[in-house]
Amino acid sequence: MSPAEAPSQSSGLIRSSLVYSAFTLISRFFGFFRDLALAYYLGASATFAADAYNMAFSFPNLFRRIFGEGAFASAFVPAYSKSLATDGEAVADVLAADAMAVLAAGALIVTLVAELTMPWLMYAIAPGFHGEKHDLAVRLTQIMMPYLPCMAIYAHLSGVLNGRNRFIMSAAAPSSSTSGR
Repeated sequence: MSPAEAPSQSSGLIRSSLVYSAFTLISRFFGFFRDLALAYYLGASATFAADAYNMAFSFPNLFRRIFGEGAFASAFVPAYSKSLATDGEAVADVLAADAMAVLAAGALIVTLVAELTMPWLMYAIAPGFHGEKHDLAVRLTQIMMPYLPCMAIYAHLSGVLNGRNRFIMSAAAPSSSTSGR
């Protein structure tokens, strides 16, 4: 790397970091306002509806962290970036398509299994929920589970964009969704 390239790469990194940080901050503010509204309407865990709602979000979010932001993202983005740099766009895009297929299939399988077994799973993940609270938590979690494949696909596509040094779209998306939860 020549000395002339160093400031350019450094300013690009700073700019990308600032963009990502700004959109993350905006997302956190939206999440805060969402939580205020939920606490106002459902109560701050004072009602069984608030407890059921929070449980409905926590189960799909656990798998979102695994499929979308955890091990998958940690492994995929460096592999995709390396393939893009060494093998070219065509080979990197095949890698991305194969990863998308495996990720989408895995997320759909987990979603279907959770949808079908949620009445029994809820006893394991929230053993204190009984009666109406249990039933509401089951129903809300079943409604929320399709969020998992959507967020896994979003995280994958964000990884592709990040691998191509396109940060604004993937940074701005959490501001308009619940993925910042």
